[in-house]
Amino acid sequence: MTKPYRFSKLFFLFIAHCLLIYPAFAQEVLWEEWSGYENQYFSTLDETKDGGFILGGPTYILNMSRNFWLIKTDSLGHRIWQRNYGGMGDDNLHNVLQTKDGGYLLGGNSNSPASGNKSENNIGFFDFWVVKTDSLGNILWENTIGGSGDDVLYDMKETDDGGCILIGKSKSNTSGDKSQNSRGTYDFWLVKLDTLGIVQWEKTIGGNLNETPASVVQTKDNGFLLGGSSESGISGEKTKASVGLTDYWIIKVDSLGGIEWQNTIGGAQSDNMSALDLANDGGFVIVGNSQSSVSGDKSENNIGIIDYWIVKTDSIGAMQWQNTIGGTKEDQSHKIVATKDGGYIIAGESRSPISGDKTEANMDSANYFQGFVPWIVRLDSAGNIKWQNTLQNSYTGIYGWDMNVLDIVETRNHDFVTAEYSEFYAVWTTEYIEGLMRRITETLNTISGTIYVDANSNGVQNIGEKVLYNHKIIDNNTNRFAFSLIDGSYSLVVLDSGNFTVSTPIPNFYTSAPLTNTAYFNGFRQIDSLNNFAFQPLGVVNDLWVIENGTSRLRPGFNGMYTIQYGNSGTTTLSPSIVLYLDPLLTYSYSDSIPFLVTADSIVWNLAPLAPFESGTIKVVFGIQASAQIGTSAHSSIHIYPFINDTIPTSNSHTCHDPISGSYDPNDILVNKEQLTTNELATQPYLDYIIRFQNTGNDTAFNIRISNPIDINFLQISTIEFVNASHPVNLKWLYWEGNMEFKFPNVLLPDSGTNQLLSNGYVHYRIKPKTTLQVGDTIPNNAFIYFDFNLPVATNIAHTEIVQPNTIPSSKNQEKESLAIFPNPAKDEINILFSSQTKEETPVSIFDVFGREVLSKKITATDHKILLTNLSPGVYVLKVNSQTRKFVKR
Repeated sequence: MTKPYRFSKLFFLFIAHCLLIYPAFAQEVLWEEWSGYENQYFSTLDETKDGGFILGGPTYILNMSRNFWLIKTDSLGHRIWQRNYGGMGDDNLHNVLQTKDGGYLLGGNSNSPASGNKSENNIGFFDFWVVKTDSLGNILWENTIGGSGDDVLYDMKETDDGGCILIGKSKSNTSGDKSQNSRGTYDFWLVKLDTLGIVQWEKTIGGNLNETPASVVQTKDNGFLLGGSSESGISGEKTKASVGLTDYWIIKVDSLGGIEWQNTIGGAQSDNMSALDLANDGGFVIVGNSQSSVSGDKSENNIGIIDYWIVKTDSIGAMQWQNTIGGTKEDQSHKIVATKDGGYIIAGESRSPISGDKTEANMDSANYFQGFVPWIVRLDSAGNIKWQNTLQNSYTGIYGWDMNVLDIVETRNHDFVTAEYSEFYAVWTTEYIEGLMRRITETLNTISGTIYVDANSNGVQNIGEKVLYNHKIIDNNTNRFAFSLIDGSYSLVVLDSGNFTVSTPIPNFYTSAPLTNTAYFNGFRQIDSLNNFAFQPLGVVNDLWVIENGTSRLRPGFNGMYTIQYGNSGTTTLSPSIVLYLDPLLTYSYSDSIPFLVTADSIVWNLAPLAPFESGTIKVVFGIQASAQIGTSAHSSIHIYPFINDTIPTSNSHTCHDPISGSYDPNDILVNKEQLTTNELATQPYLDYIIRFQNTGNDTAFNIRISNPIDINFLQISTIEFVNASHPVNLKWLYWEGNMEFKFPNVLLPDSGTNQLLSNGYVHYRIKPKTTLQVGDTIPNNAFIYFDFNLPVATNIAHTEIVQPNTIPSSKNQEKESLAIFPNPAKDEINILFSSQTKEETPVSIFDVFGREVLSKKITATDHKILLTNLSPGVYVLKVNSQTRKFVKR
């Protein structure tokens, strides 16, 4: 399936329409369970007949050799029992499944002689080792299968006759259980066992180079489809020339292993198969990892270094569709399962940030030592992404770690359970490995309704009565929440059946009819609609508000823009006036609403009557004096009248403090507090964040989406509140991603070359930090901005540091010294502007995130450039005397 990146304007408008009407597919992580110990991890699992799970993998003995490790859990992942199997050598479990008789079949590789609970000596270096147990893990039989060389098992399935089929790679010649010589280096080796583990037949299939198997499945005609990767051209059993360095190779055999057909699929570079499965329509679905761009059978360019590549074939191996899925770094798949609804689910891991198809960051993007993280991708029957989930765990942020998911199963109730492990190094310890399983569900229910202003209090939304958008709705049972959309509608997802009570924060001077709504579900995937909330006025109340946001940064000698937002939160209709007082550094140029009066220091607008909950915007363009000093700030104020009889007059005024800056990245995130004392933290304050964006392309941006990963270890997500935005926007908290999503549908934002000022926009929200934070903690926040179908633009990282109340204030507030650095983020160099009364040499140091000094020098000038070309990308601290500034090296 090819994803086009150039579309007509009509197509963009159609997509925008769809975004407003059709909800996104939803899923949630129900639970996660650490069922492994140190140096035990999961590589395989299966659901058991009692609703629990059987999992397996290697367990390390003295950090050297391995044994098979089997663990039985209940339906919540809690351990019931565990067993070890193996000899005195190395025994690595690769597959486990429950058999029709309720026992278990284990398959893996062994080089142990007869020892422990292994009854046969190894035949070659590594052999297949298959173990059959009863329902309690007691061994019924076991068999060592191999030749004199190296034989490595990759996949195993129980067959309809109660036996099993094995697929592995072999470079053994005729010897032991192997009846045919090697075709090249490693070949596919297909082995059929009966119910007692006795070899019925075996086939060597390969070409003159390396073949690496991935999976085998039994087909409806009692034959088998096996697949993997091949480097061989036409040779041995391979009848089709290679396409690239490594290709997918699928082979259909009959019930005795005789080849019926085969197909080689690939691009010009390396395409390595991970797994395949039998699709519901009798065809096959394949997943692997691709480095190929458009070439051979591949119809899409690669997105990153390695991508997931999914191929769907018919029953005779002819390609039907394909999809390349990935981000800008390495994305490696391990398993694909054809789901009962006709779709597919892929388990793998990713090192990609938010980019390409990937919508969730792996972790705090300030950590540049990122390892792999599990990435689950759900597809529909045509290969389109329904949802995706980047799975985190408590090791997030530890130096030098990887998290891998090697298997996934669909349960009887259509949930998905993963088998994972985490592996990390810390500077004070050695390698550590631990197993993890998680359950993901799509069996959700939805509570929906509309929020509107019932001005006449008749309990009906009459024509002309306004809807409220970006208003929070809360499930009182679980505290899950959602926001109403631009049309006032909302959809709140809950994870269970039964009764649910939802409520919504009530605006000042209004009551809600009803105060709560109750929804009931007797199953799953149901919608309980018409849970409306009508806000009815409580008497006659006047309450106007105004707020001013710097839509663009202020650069000396250039134009800037403020967006003034105003509204009526009262119950009466008012005719307001707005007065803007610009800082002396700024000179009024024009606005999109003609002012009533312009004086030397103020601009006045007389507005039309403003009804309750009605709001508007005024965009004001001004010039910045060329003499404005970088590092200082412009202070402008805005007021809305009348103040008389206004119930909350403090909301009638707003002051904007905007720094004067040099060259900058126009896509950024700002926080109102860079430091927060422990005394302030105890009062549960809000942090205000503004995410600003600019279309610096060469055409109109039709739809803009912002993904804002919020670290809930630092911020209380339940307290988030929308403040305002430059354009109509829909908000959504994506629980499974840990992302706040802001969608600007049909925004039609001009490019900066066409209209530099109107190419800007922003979104403004506030959220409370956790009161449990300690001195020295730093709250990070950043965002990724998508313009239509382009790759995302990453913002800087806004930081708020928790400090002692007696901390010396920032140098920007001191008279004698000041420090400014730009640009931030920086690439090759950074500019330091430093003023001081002393003329002595000034020490300058740069420290990395671990506090290590990476650069030290002395400067005599107060305007100095420092080259950063020897620094790796990351977050650094610049120190000049006692003053510090954080910056990001890109």
